[in-house]
This record gives sequence, C-alpha cells and structure tokens, in this order.
Amino acid sequence: MPASTPSNASFDAAIQAAVLLGRWTRIVERHGGGCSCCPGLGDVAIDEVEKRVTDWLNQRHSLSSAFSQVLRQCIERRAPLGPELQKDLDEALSELERIQSGMA
Repeated sequence: MPASTPSNASFDAAIQAAVLLGRWTRIVERHGGGCSCCPGLGDVAIDEVEKRVTDWLNQRHSLSSAFSQVLRQCIERRAPLGPELQKDLDEALSELERIQSGMA
C-alpha cells in the first residue's frame, strides 16, 4: 500500500470518533430542546455539561482540550482514541442519553 493511502485502521479510528461525536451532537440538540441533563441542579448550560464530562474523563485520561474537540481532532487526523478513552466516552454519553430519554 502506498504511504499516501490511509489504512483501514485510520478510517476505523475516524469513524469511531465520528460516531461518538454524533451521539454528543444529538445530546446537545436534545438539551437545547429543553431537557434537563442534571436533575436537581436546575437548568445547566450544555457547556457546563461538556465541562463536567471532560473533567470526569480527565480524572482517567490526559485530554488536551474538551472531549468534543478531542473527537474532532481524531476525525481530522484519523487518529485512534484508545480503547479505555473510547469506553469511558461511551459510558458518559450513554448515561446522558439514558437521562435524556427519561426526560423526553
């Protein structure tokens, strides 16, 4: 394979990051529609939700920026997230989706 041709693994990495970013985008859209992702805390801006998720992820991983930006960088660079970060992001997004589904 020529050096300029991206490997299937790099496409897979970009697709995995895109799926996670798509899930986050859907959460953001639903949040803007009036959901309350953080019961008991009143209205919480989505930026604050992202900050809290990023802070939680930073306890386990060293992120260079907000998790949504990390996902965008992975897509642009076709770089893998790493299995543990991917697992933790999936867990965080699943929890937000679960909470939103009960509020929808």
